[in-house]
Amino acid sequence: MFDPDVLIDQLGGLDFLNAIHARDLEKGKDYVSFLLPANIRNKNHIKIIYDFGMDLYVMEFYDYEDGTLQERIEDVYFDMLQGIVNEVAGIPVVDGYSVS
Repeated sequence: MFDPDVLIDQLGGLDFLNAIHARDLEKGKDYVSFLLPANIRNKNHIKIIYDFGMDLYVMEFYDYEDGTLQERIEDVYFDMLQGIVNEVAGIPVVDGYSVS
């Protein structure tokens, strides 16, 4: 069974989400999504979906302005979540947390 709070903890918890200035956190039956401040890569709406069959995650990055899917990454293990958010959204990282 999927627990969105476990996914948030695997991502780095609320401390990580606050550090990257995430907002509008949404928890669904098989996903967590949130918005980031505008960034140059236009990947500021992130949706992380739990794949029950594979016991892995799928990460989708959207442009918040027009809703277009910018990138989709499949077969993501829990320990890859934070690094992928930082890399794809272009967020600089120091000691595991972003800096603004």
